[in-house]
Amino acid sequence: IGAMMTLLLVAIGAGVIGSYYLGFVRQADSEDLLIGVVGLACAVLLMVVLCLPLLMAIWFAPALVVFNDMGALSALRASFEACRRNLLAMAALALVIFMFGILAVLPGGLGLLVLLPVIAGAAYVSYRDVFLAD
Repeated sequence: IGAMMTLLLVAIGAGVIGSYYLGFVRQADSEDLLIGVVGLACAVLLMVVLCLPLLMAIWFAPALVVFNDMGALSALRASFEACRRNLLAMAALALVIFMFGILAVLPGGLGLLVLLPVIAGAAYVSYRDVFLAD
């Protein structure tokens, strides 16, 4: 649930930045538009860099607390370390979730009704793969 809430906050932030950008595009000439695009890219990059450690820390944490009886801080630490050790797989999963997230918001956000439970399932399956692997 924490990962879904973080994704929701990122989506809201992207929506706010995107709506500002669209208002800016309608009033700008080409030079101002280029400056706006660079500013938008920097804002999105900053948002991703700031949210990434948080997402890594909370991805496995709920499952670790429930299934492994860990405390909150130790679960956050273990989740961050597990994500760091499996960075390539987590990056691939994040890319897939991002792509499906874009598709999910196209029909007025109704696709999120399907995507969010799929993300929860992916979190559980990845937890089992990382922490319960034979």
